[in-house]
Amino acid sequence: MVQASSPDTDRRRAIEARLHRRFRDLHVNGEWFHWTEELNEYVNTLCNEECYL
Repeated sequence: MVQASSPDTDRRRAIEARLHRRFRDLHVNGEWFHWTEELNEYVNTLCNEECYL
């Protein structure tokens, strides 16, 4: 069985790779990062644009 990636999957992988590079100094292990003011501000900016509370 072969699964082809979709443009959306490729886009998500590219975004994730970019974020891992941006926050590499905060990386702990796997998908875990130290929570800092910089990361908090980034997440809050995303939520202001994309989250529906």
